[in-house]
Amino acid sequence: MSEFLCSRYDNLGPYVPGEQPKDKQYIKLNANETSMLPSPNVMKVLKSSRMDRLGFYGDPDAIELRKALAERYDVDIDEVFVGNGSDAVLSVIFLAFFDDKEKIAFPDITYGFYRTFSKSFAIDAMEMPLKDDFTVDVDGYIESGRHIVLANPNAPTGYSIPVSEIERMLKSDSKRLVVIDEAYIDYDIENESCVPLIKKYKNLIVVHTMSKSRNLAGAHIGYCIADKALIEDLNEIDLCEKIKEFDVLLTAFIPINKKVLDCALNLKCISVNATGYGNIDVDEATKRNIAVCNVKEYCTKEVAEHTMALMLSMLRMLKHYGKEVDEGIWNYQSASEIERISGKTLAIFGFGRIGQAVAKRAKAFDINVITVDPYIPKEIPDSLGFTLVSKEQALKTADIISNHMNQTMENKSYFSFDEFKMMERKPYFLNIARGECVDEDALVMALDNGFIKGAALDVLREENPDLKNNILTKYENVYLTPHAAFYSKTSIKELQRISCENIICYMTKNYEKVFGIVNKGVCDR
Repeated sequence: MSEFLCSRYDNLGPYVPGEQPKDKQYIKLNANETSMLPSPNVMKVLKSSRMDRLGFYGDPDAIELRKALAERYDVDIDEVFVGNGSDAVLSVIFLAFFDDKEKIAFPDITYGFYRTFSKSFAIDAMEMPLKDDFTVDVDGYIESGRHIVLANPNAPTGYSIPVSEIERMLKSDSKRLVVIDEAYIDYDIENESCVPLIKKYKNLIVVHTMSKSRNLAGAHIGYCIADKALIEDLNEIDLCEKIKEFDVLLTAFIPINKKVLDCALNLKCISVNATGYGNIDVDEATKRNIAVCNVKEYCTKEVAEHTMALMLSMLRMLKHYGKEVDEGIWNYQSASEIERISGKTLAIFGFGRIGQAVAKRAKAFDINVITVDPYIPKEIPDSLGFTLVSKEQALKTADIISNHMNQTMENKSYFSFDEFKMMERKPYFLNIARGECVDEDALVMALDNGFIKGAALDVLREENPDLKNNILTKYENVYLTPHAAFYSKTSIKELQRISCENIICYMTKNYEKVFGIVNKGVCDR
């Protein structure tokens, strides 16, 4: 050890890995390596054009993988945490939940990294002896009063604990966290995974790896499944550990709150890779003299075009026609509700850049435009030839309503059941702004009660919705797109360029060239 190593690691013993043969002639059975190739589906991906993007960083939120895992285990995507191998996942779990007060217990003969993590993070750990037959003393763990970490099946003994016994540990104390490491679960054909217990117990974390039975040791993929609140904790702690040495953070949707900022001792600038910055605690950032920069405008044209595309598709019932043509039906009269768009009244809620761009395009279709926006002076819509009206007047007189408001605490669930009941002309409803502006339960009731003729939504309440169980997917008069209104090749290039230039300009003190500084006061300090 060097003279610079922190004193908290004085009692740290090294983790000793198995033999590492350099000639690659051998298979490390002790590490469950195998000469078998991964799944044929994996091999297809490795040989596909997706590998052309190996020069790019992957999605830091691992959305695609988490969605697949959520579907595989019948859980919500917010109940899945992914890391660089199960060791990385376990390290975050140990770091997040255990210390000298939150004590843990694990077997004296088990996976060696539990001991290593405990020493590294100064965790009070009790190594409980196995029974004479090498099985786990379940009653001993229950009586210990400690959190529990168990490999099941255990390594290296291979013995498993029945799920019923694990459930007994979970029931014994709801304040006790039970971590079950199922790295070898697929090798025990007589035992079952504890993952289904996640739905019953909020004090359970189940850890899995792709390195054993999935034959993907070289990929270093691990994950755990647990209650949403536990996963939120893991994501937050994982970010806190990563952000400690950062001077600059480039992010889009990761929540940056006081707890995270407390860890960011060197942070000077947060560049938001989006127009909205509701996920950033700007007040806390300002207290710490951290600039928050956003991309004020990069996709106005795309969002306005997407709005018009959805509006026209909905009013012309293209979803209905497309479905019938796919079924072999060729009958224009089957869509009997279609009306002429010209002359309709469109109410635009939120008359910023995007709202104004939509209004100009709607005018080209001979649509009458009125707008609702309490934050702009009347002169702005007047100068563009549009009318500013009250919320109540818009709801009562509009044939089409399109939401383009920024998300704030004041307009959360802005479109509730009361608002939908006020829509006297049974309008078509569009939300191309933020999902939380709309009470989705109220929207479903409005559809069922005929308060609106249809809906077109680019955003939902959840950023990563469970479409399989979302009732809005069942309606023929509901058009859904996956938060895609902003997207085009041009807009993505602009988004990347501007968010990176914001960092460069701010860090070099060329503040006047930063496209958007939310808390400009930090520049004067």
